[in-house]
Amino acid sequence: MTLAPDAVRTMFDRIAPVYDLMNRVMTMGLDLRWRRLAAEAVVQRGDRVLDAACGTGDLAIADLRAGAGRVTGLDFSEAMLARARRKAPLEWVQGDLLALPFAESTFDATTVGFGVRNVADLPLALRELRRVLRPGGRVAILEITQPRGLLKPFYSLWFDRIVPLLGRVLPGGDAYTYLPASVKRFPTAESLADLMRDCGFGDVEYRLLAGSIVATQIHATPGLAPYMAEVETGLARAVAARPGLAAEVAGEALSAGGKRLRPLLCFLTATGEPSVPAGVAVEMVHMATLVHDDLVDGARLRRGLPAAWSVYGADAALAAGDYLYARAFAVLTETGDSQAVTTLSEAALCLARGEAMQRLQTHDPDTPIEAYLDRLALKTGKLIEAACLLGSGGDERLGAYGVNLGIAFQIADDILDCAGQTQETGKIPGTDLREGTPTMPLLLAAQQDEVVRRALAGGPLDGALVRVATTDAIARSREAALDYAARARSFLDGESHREELEALTYAVVDRAG
Repeated sequence: MTLAPDAVRTMFDRIAPVYDLMNRVMTMGLDLRWRRLAAEAVVQRGDRVLDAACGTGDLAIADLRAGAGRVTGLDFSEAMLARARRKAPLEWVQGDLLALPFAESTFDATTVGFGVRNVADLPLALRELRRVLRPGGRVAILEITQPRGLLKPFYSLWFDRIVPLLGRVLPGGDAYTYLPASVKRFPTAESLADLMRDCGFGDVEYRLLAGSIVATQIHATPGLAPYMAEVETGLARAVAARPGLAAEVAGEALSAGGKRLRPLLCFLTATGEPSVPAGVAVEMVHMATLVHDDLVDGARLRRGLPAAWSVYGADAALAAGDYLYARAFAVLTETGDSQAVTTLSEAALCLARGEAMQRLQTHDPDTPIEAYLDRLALKTGKLIEAACLLGSGGDERLGAYGVNLGIAFQIADDILDCAGQTQETGKIPGTDLREGTPTMPLLLAAQQDEVVRRALAGGPLDGALVRVATTDAIARSREAALDYAARARSFLDGESHREELEALTYAVVDRAG
């Protein structure tokens, strides 16, 4: 049975602090990609767009990035809206999807993400969306439905058992016991399409996004959900251990979320009881690098949120990054495992070397591909290697798996930057070209196109990013990523979580199309 409106509002007010985190954990970050696809399906440049049941604002922000001229986000939970306001200076309105406070034909497009299954009267909600759309307007509804075929058993384990367990261990997350029931009673995609036609929508189409099978398979691994929940608790505790400005800024970095790939690897490579302190420490080092990288690169956004330095200033961001490093090693030192501390410290040294190498390569279109790959191994591969070594107790084979997985991951990120898929990388599209960072797709394109070459060298940027796509650079880069993913798999043998480790090698590259 659908909850009463006041109960739904109270529920979302309560889960607002963990809403983004639960979305990332439940979908391994894929919900951001789904929101991007929904926005791109209906938003045209300059549109006035309504994102109804906007929650914390991720789909509204995706609408803006898809080219909307003006975006209004509406939700009846003030706690959700408070979080949305912190993400972007859009028009945020408290209101009810069943009685939208807008005149007829106000919007060119409307979007709803994971919201319509919670309304008490679905036909009325659809009619309200139709009312505020201008003639010829477009609507995109993104929802969870029960999967078919291969996904069905993974779905049952994940949503019926693990999601409610995660909800119980997170503050306010007990409301997630409601999620499985709300999905089960929601109409199928076909039935929803029929209902939309009955409510006045024409040319209704639907698309089933079944690409989450890999993420679902990994997340269905026994023991993973409570481990990741312990890591999240440990991260929050470690960041808050020394109150002050540095801890406050570090807390903002933590709230931005992330894929938590490194703690995941600590779990999947463990031969016995997985180490929570190892997962916490390696993730905090990763967070520190992001805070420092944004400062060095002058990047104002990270995962759709203002970068720490752009809000608190450069000095505070620098201190926050240092604080995260210090707290990471404090957490690991408390275990008494000196070898683990050595492993993480060597990875941190490699990060510094990789950053220095990137500074030297900036605006150099003649950077050899081999030098680019060396930089990737230092900046990305070595920390992922450390996660695997920390998890496995120093298994060098799994360390080699981690290095190659990290290189494949970063090549895929560099492809996404050229393809303009910011929500997959946490950066604004085209950041690498604007900053003169030589990546594989840019270097390969620069060999074929003089406009790209001049732009990478610091010249005019106009049209350069588009021209990258006219070369074979992205296809060749994807082949390289696939090759490193295959190399990573070659180091796997009889690990208890071999299937999940193999699945990750495919997942990190599949992000890049």
